[in-house]
Amino acid sequence: MAFVFVPNAGGGFDEGMRQTNPETGVEYIYIEGAWRPLGPKIEDQYDVLDERYVNQDGDTMHGEFKFDQGENTPANLLIYPNILNTSSSLYALNSGTLRIRSLPGENRAQGSSTHIAVGKNEIDGEPETFIYHLQDPQSEEHGANKRYVDEQVGNINVTGDYVPLAGGDMTGDLNMMNARIDTFNAAGEQTMEISPGGFIKTRDMLRVVRTDGGPAFEAREGDASTDTRAEINSTGTWRFDGVGDLKADVRLKDRGRYIVRGTANSDVGYFMATSDSQCQLGAYTGKTLNIKNLNAPTDNTDAATKIYVDNSLLPYQTAADVQAAINSDTVHLSFTGTQLVTPGNWRIQQANSTGGTYSYISIDSDELKLYHVKEPTAGHHAATKGYVDANPGNGITAARPPGLKFDLSIVNLPNGYFQWWTNNSTNNQHLELATTDKDGIAWGTNTLREDVRYSDNIPFTIWEVSNNAWKMKVTGTISRIDFHPDHALCYVSSKTALNGGNFVNGSGPYYITISGLF
Repeated sequence: MAFVFVPNAGGGFDEGMRQTNPETGVEYIYIEGAWRPLGPKIEDQYDVLDERYVNQDGDTMHGEFKFDQGENTPANLLIYPNILNTSSSLYALNSGTLRIRSLPGENRAQGSSTHIAVGKNEIDGEPETFIYHLQDPQSEEHGANKRYVDEQVGNINVTGDYVPLAGGDMTGDLNMMNARIDTFNAAGEQTMEISPGGFIKTRDMLRVVRTDGGPAFEAREGDASTDTRAEINSTGTWRFDGVGDLKADVRLKDRGRYIVRGTANSDVGYFMATSDSQCQLGAYTGKTLNIKNLNAPTDNTDAATKIYVDNSLLPYQTAADVQAAINSDTVHLSFTGTQLVTPGNWRIQQANSTGGTYSYISIDSDELKLYHVKEPTAGHHAATKGYVDANPGNGITAARPPGLKFDLSIVNLPNGYFQWWTNNSTNNQHLELATTDKDGIAWGTNTLREDVRYSDNIPFTIWEVSNNAWKMKVTGTISRIDFHPDHALCYVSSKTALNGGNFVNGSGPYYITISGLF
């Protein structure tokens, strides 16, 4: 027989009325005009519910456990047991901060203190961890707070045992194990490097200052002073011992002397510059200078051997012999007062090494002719046709591009030379040139000594002559010029290629133009 709901005395059903089907044990409730099943009684479902819910008396959960801020809100806390091992994780979700706090009671609004806070930085998302209220450590495994660390550091005697980063004095050895030492200037550019292999590299000048006249540089084969093979003293003297060739140039500045000593360590002779255009080889007082194994002279400026002089003077042993030779019919010359007179054409010749003769001066048909004239180097020298063609008033020709004339040097920067170099740290190119060019034009000796910057940059060009035609070696712009008494340093605006490869030391001439200067 089917179950039938029993109405009230009025023949209807009251809201919230309950009735139970005796056959199935299901209880029903009348809500909103309909009977609805309530399901089994809760006390009959304890065994099933124990497998689905956490027991208040304690229980074990399987899987992750999330907390949110309310219904339909994202979770902000996750407790997650790892699957592959016994580790577990506690996560703050959605860029939130996980805080471990304490309360004196149960009211979160009173006396809350944060002890540990972990989360993500709001700006870049990097992890952050904060620890608060950390007490002073009492044992080795305790964490240290800022107060404890500051006190311990403050108690360290850095004055006696350490050198501050700002600088100080060391009294003991400094050992750098397989590491190099670098120094930098105020602009952050590397100026010196000491490598682990003992190599020292500097981008300026290595200066040794001594006041006792001792060695500023010394090279030895061993540790003893007797093993010294090269030495440069602070007084400017230097010496090289042992066997070998000195392959580099040796320049003695300001008329310095190269002194030769004998076996008794006494000065015997010297070689020096007596002016800007003359050098001298000589012996000291009481010593002699002996030059041997000279070749036979072939040029007017060659030193003559004894046999050459003896043979040349053999026909002219007396003044009468010389006068007789001049007045002879074969020479056709005569002295008249202070004049040397010839009745006709004549020339001055010299025998050459091939058995022929060179003519140097001749008079022919009332015309004076000069041959084999050297390239002029001073204002009173005779000029050759080639020099005049190449320098018509220092104007521009096919053999003379525009600009001032310089040679290239990678060693130093005397008058008439320029340098082209690249800064290894910044990779910027520089043009550095003397303030006087090869023709003696002092273009920059009377300028202001300051650094000039050009916001719009100024153009420059370096020319050379190749196959009797102009050749542009490099062109670009300059952003800054530092003017000094004997040279100017130009900063090239951007890296510029060199036509035909790098410059070669001593090459030239080159012709340089800089807009607004020359």
